[in-house]
Amino acid sequence: MLFSKPVSEIDFSDINQLKDDQIEESEILDYKEKIDDDNIILKEVVAFSNSRGGYLVCGVKESGRKGSNRGSYPEAITGIDGSYNYERLEQLIIGNITPRVSVQFKKVPIPDSDRIILIIHIPEGQNKPYYFSRGNRYFKRYNFEAAPMAEHEIEAMYRERFFGVSNLSRYISEAVSFNRVFIPIEKRSKIIDCHIIVSPLRIEERIIDATDGMRISNELRKSMVKITHSPQYLYGSEEPSKYGIKWKDRIMNSVVEIHRNGLIYSMKKCGDFDDDENILMLSEYTFGYNLLNSILFADSVYSMFNFAGRVKIDGQFVSN
Repeated sequence: MLFSKPVSEIDFSDINQLKDDQIEESEILDYKEKIDDDNIILKEVVAFSNSRGGYLVCGVKESGRKGSNRGSYPEAITGIDGSYNYERLEQLIIGNITPRVSVQFKKVPIPDSDRIILIIHIPEGQNKPYYFSRGNRYFKRYNFEAAPMAEHEIEAMYRERFFGVSNLSRYISEAVSFNRVFIPIEKRSKIIDCHIIVSPLRIEERIIDATDGMRISNELRKSMVKITHSPQYLYGSEEPSKYGIKWKDRIMNSVVEIHRNGLIYSMKKCGDFDDDENILMLSEYTFGYNLLNSILFADSVYSMFNFAGRVKIDGQFVSN
């Protein structure tokens, strides 16, 4: 089914299943037969960003239930011109929606035809509310369509955005303090531990399903070997943790953790005490290596769970 796989893997059978099963429009799904009105598409992108995110499926004739208490479903797969230039639409999205949103496109060829289905995946915004400058309005998904937002809804989203920034800072500090307990007290003044955090801007949502830790661990290990040609990022076996899934190794002073809200945390040793110089020496190479691998690891995690959105990358050095 379309909703259970990465956008890059969607094929014609997924679109056909929407038609055969009469899957109706919803808060996260909208059908368009044509794509010749830029303003309509931009308005829908804003609405999905300000709601739960979703999919625009373009090139599908609808059943005509607009205005009822049920959404339309696909009656026929008509397609759009196969030469359609979605890069132009992408530039319009960048230029007319504030803050910037990230969307994914997929052209799905219709068999035995020169026409395509265009899938547009819009993730839930991490920096709400989003504003459609060309239409001078804020929109959200309501009753299967893009609806203008009320003033109190806009104000509530702004409050949540700015509260979320300070909330994220506190959350990161708590994660660092919680994991430093893993380092033996006698070692804490003899090493420099570096902490890399990659996090969605909003941490109130559950993004990661951490129930099958072994499967997640195996897939991520394979992914990291493929990307970095080295297995040495996840030390130790996976185990359930307060936040989600954790890998730790006391000998290597290494902790890597995936939080259910999408935050990726890594603690590695990045420096030692130099007895001759009587000072702590930071290894810039080790820090840079850990930073790069943490970003690659986060990318693998987000790809696995089909998350797309803005993230914050934070690095800290601690020794005491």
